Amino acid sequence: MSKEKYQAWFDKALNGIRAQGGASMSKHDACCRYILGERMCAIGLLVGPGDLVCEIDQRAAGSVKYVAGYDKKQLNDRFAASIGLNLADLDQLEFLGQLQSAHDHAAMDAGDYNDSDNGCFVVDDVLFMKYFEANAERLAKRHRLVYTPPAQ
Repeated sequence: MSKEKYQAWFDKALNGIRAQGGASMSKHDACCRYILGERMCAIGLLVGPGDLVCEIDQRAAGSVKYVAGYDKKQLNDRFAASIGLNLADLDQLEFLGQLQSAHDHAAMDAGDYNDSDNGCFVVDDVLFMKYFEANAERLAKRHRLVYTPPAQ
């Protein structure tokens, strides 16, 4: 795996999450590729807009939900092609899982259930960004990638 591909994936997710300023979470504490039509998770930012529905986490990077009209292999192949992923490369899958985890763990750490909103899970954007930046910096160090702190 080329370090350049990891760096490109890392930069795209990092810069996208910084631009949106918060997590992409459902009201039931699950990562969502899109939330209210404006936010995407780390993997969703790599894939970009479209009809490909991804559900990727640290346990099963590269897996996708069934969508009417496509079988799972077709969706996996479309997802992989959309970001230049080799589904047979376990190192790539592991890296993408870690990238997604940087988002998900920050959201879980920055969120809580809000009794005034029917018990829905609410993520504090300021805390999320603080935790996400720390997670991203650790991920960059682990993979010897370049991490640039956000502009102040």
